[in-house]
Amino acid sequence: MSAKRNFNVGDTVSAYGCVTRLIDIINRDPTHLEELIGFHRGRLSRGYYLLLLKEPLAANEFEFFGYTYFSGGKFGLPSNDEAKEAARQSVHDSLLKQMGNMGVYNLAQKVAADIPATGQNRLVKIIPVIGHDDKMKTADQYPASPHGIAQFRLIVEKRFLVSAFVGPDRRFQSGALDLIINEDTGYESRRAVFQYLSRA
Repeated sequence: MSAKRNFNVGDTVSAYGCVTRLIDIINRDPTHLEELIGFHRGRLSRGYYLLLLKEPLAANEFEFFGYTYFSGGKFGLPSNDEAKEAARQSVHDSLLKQMGNMGVYNLAQKVAADIPATGQNRLVKIIPVIGHDDKMKTADQYPASPHGIAQFRLIVEKRFLVSAFVGPDRRFQSGALDLIINEDTGYESRRAVFQYLSRA
């Protein structure tokens, strides 16, 4: 059984690992979000936390992971066969072969400089209440997304704001908002969520 994780909304915490853009995940249905991110079905069924990056990113603090249809930031489909999984080339290594260390560093500098501190393109991390399960095989736990959204992997810990918790009932809870986000939720409520997460 995977460990349950708890945070307090409003706290600042340190985190690393995969992140994406706010615009790609905001106001999404949890089952659709699982597909977009590349989580196994049911991973968000107990709810999840939304963490917003709160400090600048440097070129040497992240790796390029392409899009979420590159499960684990690697080309090809994920495999439960360890040898096949180990043979998959990473997006970052592919860029290094094409551009060299300095080329990738320069690209990373440009990308990092273009990441805004607020707004729809800021970076966000989703932390499910259901954590990583060591007993599940890779391809089962992290399937390739059929859609694909941008992803990066932070290789150092960075400061994040725990901006909200979205419960199993799709209840969005933050210091400023408490409402249900589903197919019946009106435009004004969705807009309020968008504005809060863009500015927090």
